[in-house]
Amino acid sequence: MATQHSQIGSPHTPSTSFQMSNLSTSQSNATATAPSVASSAPGGRSSTAGTSPPVSSLSSAGSSSAIQQQPQLPSGTLPRTNAATPQTTANPPQTSPPSQPGSSTSATMVPPANGSIPPRNPAQPSRSRLRFSLPRSLTLLSRRSTFTGAPKEWKSTWLQLWALIILLLVTLGFAGTILGLAQRSNNKSGIVKIRNSSPGRTVAGVTIGLSLTWKQIPVFIFQSYSLCVAATVEAYADRQPFVELWNAQGAPAKLTVLLNYAAVLGPVKPWRAFRNKHVLVGFLFIMNFILSFLVTPFAASLLYIDNDQTFPTATNVNRTTFFNEGALKASTQLYQMLSYVDGIQLYDTPLPAWTASTNHSYSFAPFELPPALAGGTNNLTVVQNATFLSLECRELTRGSDYEVTDAPGPKQWTVSGSDRGCDFNSLYSHVGSFQNYAQTFGADYCPSNFPSSEGRIFLFAARAPDGDGSAVRDFHLISCTSTYYNHSGQLEVALDPSSSRPVVRSFTPTGSPSAMEPRPEFWKLFEKTTNELRAEDPTATWAATILGRCVVENAAQNATISEAFQASRLIPSLESTMSLVYAVTAATYLRSPLSTQTAAPTMTGTLYPQTNILRMVPAIAYSFFGILILNAVLVSVVVLSMLRTRSILYEEPAGILSYAVLAAHSADFTATAEALRGTVADGRCTEAYQKGAALPGDYRDSKWTVKYTPSVPLGRIEKVLTVPAPTP
Repeated sequence: MATQHSQIGSPHTPSTSFQMSNLSTSQSNATATAPSVASSAPGGRSSTAGTSPPVSSLSSAGSSSAIQQQPQLPSGTLPRTNAATPQTTANPPQTSPPSQPGSSTSATMVPPANGSIPPRNPAQPSRSRLRFSLPRSLTLLSRRSTFTGAPKEWKSTWLQLWALIILLLVTLGFAGTILGLAQRSNNKSGIVKIRNSSPGRTVAGVTIGLSLTWKQIPVFIFQSYSLCVAATVEAYADRQPFVELWNAQGAPAKLTVLLNYAAVLGPVKPWRAFRNKHVLVGFLFIMNFILSFLVTPFAASLLYIDNDQTFPTATNVNRTTFFNEGALKASTQLYQMLSYVDGIQLYDTPLPAWTASTNHSYSFAPFELPPALAGGTNNLTVVQNATFLSLECRELTRGSDYEVTDAPGPKQWTVSGSDRGCDFNSLYSHVGSFQNYAQTFGADYCPSNFPSSEGRIFLFAARAPDGDGSAVRDFHLISCTSTYYNHSGQLEVALDPSSSRPVVRSFTPTGSPSAMEPRPEFWKLFEKTTNELRAEDPTATWAATILGRCVVENAAQNATISEAFQASRLIPSLESTMSLVYAVTAATYLRSPLSTQTAAPTMTGTLYPQTNILRMVPAIAYSFFGILILNAVLVSVVVLSMLRTRSILYEEPAGILSYAVLAAHSADFTATAEALRGTVADGRCTEAYQKGAALPGDYRDSKWTVKYTPSVPLGRIEKVLTVPAPTP
């Protein structure tokens, strides 16, 4: 329009019936203000040609154009908006009919009949002072650069070649690491030695300690790895419809414009991918499921601690005591020893240090413990002599071996007899309401050629349930010979973590025990004292010595009191009780400390520190290795696929605008969308398209592709109709 304005204001215009000096001035100013489109056209072509026709000719021309056509812009170039002045004049007396859309002609002015110039409308500002501004959106369009050259395909960061190679290397690294650690785990030393540490703090029921290292770190590593794999799989799946659109022959709608794996339920994704013949995508979905729901949870159980590994180390230890046979005196209080034994047998009182109870009750010589034994899990083994007492007991037969007769005096019994050449005679009272009788006594005067037969230990047991001594049942007399032994063997000692006192873990005898010959000098005092100590019974139901009652009560465990008075229970109970009494007495009184002037004997021992070894569960480790190798193969195939295939994407489809840009020049695509929107009543257009219920068959059965032309270098989505085969 600026061209037309420049013609009206030309100085070559002939005189007419009305003067246009003022109008010419304003038109000239407007022309100078607004640049001409033609002047900016390529080639510097002018917007006028020759001399402008007179105004009268313009009036008679009607709606015909007095200017030339605007030069056509190059392909792909957006025309810039012309900021020319408006095409109307101030109070025109008459104008031609409005021009048709697209016409470049303006309204033609007709001079008034009287030939005078119409007055200027005071309400309208002067044209020479008008300032024109475009909307911001048009300004942005006018400043947009023109695209030239071949567009570059956009690929997700997860699908870039460098990202896929990193993922492949990480996968192979994980697989190799797990295989190497699994092989190392099979060795005795395991993966790594874990130092002994105190239990960690407990926060909200969870123990915070060193164990979290091998429990949570594998979970964190595989969780991070599975997230990276999931991002790669999703990016590759989202790319598939754009790869199918690159096919020049087209692809079905279910593979292109209707394909969206992100909208498919997770477990259904592999089935949908295989149905669409996207085999690689299907295997990637399966691998993603395995990594997320199988590998990551089982990673918490991949590593475990083996506490049974020991590494022997030779060490020397010094003995601190010696076996003192003369340490037991007549003034020695053995009453506490019997009470202690009763607590061990009946109330699970711990054994004293340097004692052990297996088939016999052993007492060992104490020695210095090395500092490396601390911690509660380390053991020290030394060759050590153990001392113990063994009883050989049998039941005597009433009438042939002994007799029970009423002694002179009120309610007394006399028990007399002979056992293997050793005569005995003892007097017992059954006054009162006693129900249980358990009397022990000894004999140290038995002539014998064998040291073990020089003494006897007797147990007389009887029961009177009604409290009447004249109605006594179950008379039993048990006779035992005693032998004191030394036995060499492997002694395994540890420290109790709670009390830091030595605890005998095991004793493995070697060879046969050797009897103490001659018998130790304390044997008579020991056997006499332990058999004759008595205790008062407040209930007045027991007539027993302390040792006798311990024997019967020990026999009554897991049995009734009547069953406890059977010889089959009394004999083993007497043997074990007397052996335990000797072991406790020896550990308490018979181990005297060495003199400071005497050099401590040295023993060679073997220290077995129990070390915590970190290992792998073989089944889980090799399963992870196989899964990672399969995933590495899939990633390699993805790399080859990315090198061989191409998509139509030139930027990231990050929002609705990005998808709209893809279809900006696609008439077929937008027409299909408009038809769907106008046909489907409830708005579910995709479902209607898939079922073919809303559109003709050509839309439903058509294939889709992207066509590229010089005018649309970014391509437009078009449908490729499927031509049915001719009917024969």
